[in-house]
Amino acid sequence: MLTFAPIASRCRICLSGLQHGGRDCYVGSMPSPAGHVVAGLAVAWAAEALEPLQMRARASGSGPAAAPVLTPLVLACAVLALAPDLDILFASHRTLTHSAGAVAVAAVASGAIARAFGLPGLVFGLTCGLAVASHVALDWLGRDSNTPRGVMALWPVSTAYYYSGIDLFAEVSRRYWKPDEFILKNAVSVVREVLILGPVAAAAFWLRRQRTAGTGGAQRCSAPSESRIPSPGSSSCRTPSRSSGPGVPPPPCASAGDRGGTSGRRGRRGARRGSRGTRRGR
Repeated sequence: MLTFAPIASRCRICLSGLQHGGRDCYVGSMPSPAGHVVAGLAVAWAAEALEPLQMRARASGSGPAAAPVLTPLVLACAVLALAPDLDILFASHRTLTHSAGAVAVAAVASGAIARAFGLPGLVFGLTCGLAVASHVALDWLGRDSNTPRGVMALWPVSTAYYYSGIDLFAEVSRRYWKPDEFILKNAVSVVREVLILGPVAAAAFWLRRQRTAGTGGAQRCSAPSESRIPSPGSSSCRTPSRSSGPGVPPPPCASAGDRGGTSGRRGRRGARRGSRGTRRGR
């Protein structure tokens, strides 16, 4: 059963390595860091498939081919999609950093940094904000056995926790002293999220590659065909045909610049006169 209503109970600070207030510090909601990174890549690749970022994606490459796999925006989105889980270091997991407020802060900060480097601030800011929002959405869809369940999604408007109940992703265990749980169970969880999120990222990458390769890169111009007219100074003499009798001189050579001109006509007249003189001599 889906539970979209906020959970009223508040989170108590969990001291590192201990169970406090019903929250197990060694169990976290899903997805794992790998799942969040894949989601961030999907967001960035989908954004670079759009026209405002196509030129920036191609400019990150060194050749005329499509945009490279990793661009500054892709790397930034991968890091930002993982960044909200840094709140574990402050013993306040799935609180302020998993909220609409964190999304807004990331979008504004990323947009300002992009503008400082001469990049489109609005598009970069929205894309980076969506990368953080993907983390919040995936945690909302994940299974959470701790209380309070869910994420503080609407902070600072509300401090209530929201939990979907869909349990699309499994929990990740940090109980490193239990190999069957820390290694095997977490490996199964990672494979599950890759199977779910991998096709989405692959589709975004394919669309981006098609868009950037179809309109970008260096346009290959076909080399001009060789002119049939020889270069100036080159000879255009033809060997005498077999029908020409002995003693008949070949026609004089004419350069490319003289073809069709006065020298060409003079050459033809000279050839005729020479032919008549040969016949008279016979």
